[in-house]
Amino acid sequence: MSSSSLTTFRFDEKMTKTIEDLKSATHASSKADVVKRAIALYQIIQEAQQRGDRVLVRAPAEAGGQPNDTELK
Repeated sequence: MSSSSLTTFRFDEKMTKTIEDLKSATHASSKADVVKRAIALYQIIQEAQQRGDRVLVRAPAEAGGQPNDTELK
């Protein structure tokens, strides 16, 4: 059986708007769900980097060009 604890965060107006925008864009069930997903993704990235893996975000190629990769560090 898993247990949970209540943790409260205080975000500034800009971060609150970002979380609300992400909630809407991803159809998340709550702002807490957005934060949980972000933490899960951050953990995946951190574990990959600890293994020595490169973590890339690939943007689609524009009109016959090469894809644009951004490495997360």
